[in-house]
Amino acid sequence: MDNWLEDENVTEFVLLSGGVYDGENERKEKKDTGEDLSEIQVVGKDIDISLVSEYSRNILRRIGKDSNNPVITITDIARTPPDQAREMYKMCNQKDGISKARQTYKLQVHSVIDIYENLNRQNKSENEIKNAMEQEIRRLIPKGYFQHCQDYKVKNTFDVSVWRLKNSANFFKVARQYENTHQGFKIIDERRNAEKCYHIEITQP
Repeated sequence: MDNWLEDENVTEFVLLSGGVYDGENERKEKKDTGEDLSEIQVVGKDIDISLVSEYSRNILRRIGKDSNNPVITITDIARTPPDQAREMYKMCNQKDGISKARQTYKLQVHSVIDIYENLNRQNKSENEIKNAMEQEIRRLIPKGYFQHCQDYKVKNTFDVSVWRLKNSANFFKVARQYENTHQGFKIIDERRNAEKCYHIEITQP
């Protein structure tokens, strides 16, 4: 999810992670898609862009070109269970955070929020609460919840910043059209949350 306001801190990754230009990769991209998509930049904000496959990035480039969005910023990618526990703890620990977390996360994973609420009421330490939340997250992952924690080699799960898009409404429209014709692609509009983003899941070939 996106919660940054300064564009100058964005690290660009064009075609390859690390922002390294690779002419051979660009030529391969043009050959594979039948047209040149190299003008569409897939960039990251404080993430390891290598966790987003070239297959997924090419899909984003296609959607970006068709929706008039030359820059697509990824703000959140694969997480480990400890990462997920830290994110949820951070959210819950804010003013009105528990209410916000219950609005953000599906009912089926509210047990993690319940653990925070109960242990915090018992004045348990931060580490104790995070560890307990992590264990519940690990229990839920095999049930298909917490897509950011799923194996990124099987499914890429990430968030695209809404406000960094040139034409966010058109991006969502084109992505939904792509979803309707391509099995294994899913987009969820999370603008209803405080941290506005499009959540995307792409099953890898």
